[in-house]
Amino acid sequence: KSWQGDATMTHNGENRISRQSTLPDTWRDFNRALRSPQPFNAFEWVYRLFLGIVDYAYVKSGCIEVTAKYELHKAWRPWVPLFGLGLIVLVDAAYFSHIRSLLQRRWCCHQREEDEQQQMSEECKACHWTTMHDCLVVYLTG
Repeated sequence: KSWQGDATMTHNGENRISRQSTLPDTWRDFNRALRSPQPFNAFEWVYRLFLGIVDYAYVKSGCIEVTAKYELHKAWRPWVPLFGLGLIVLVDAAYFSHIRSLLQRRWCCHQREEDEQQQMSEECKACHWTTMHDCLVVYLTG
């Protein structure tokens, strides 16, 4: 795997990952692209340089060695989908606990901040914007 690099033995018998950062190569290619007569896509180079900087930080901080030594890439794999599902549940809970009533006041009742203490009328609670927004939230997070 390219992100792990090559394992080498140190003088005390430990495996050590020896992989260089891709940032120098990316920087060299970036400078070539700047001087090239070919069209220059700035967004592509911002993205590639960002990935190079992240890779540089990953290699230089020693995270690559810790990840390889404890095989954290295997341990984290089942947690990624659970983290995503947790974020979805968090968004749904935030919407239905607070944001929904805020939308009802602002979109349906046209209340201002000084009027927020007043109770919402039944007409405000039966607003079609709220029904549409509820359906969109459930559809987009479901």
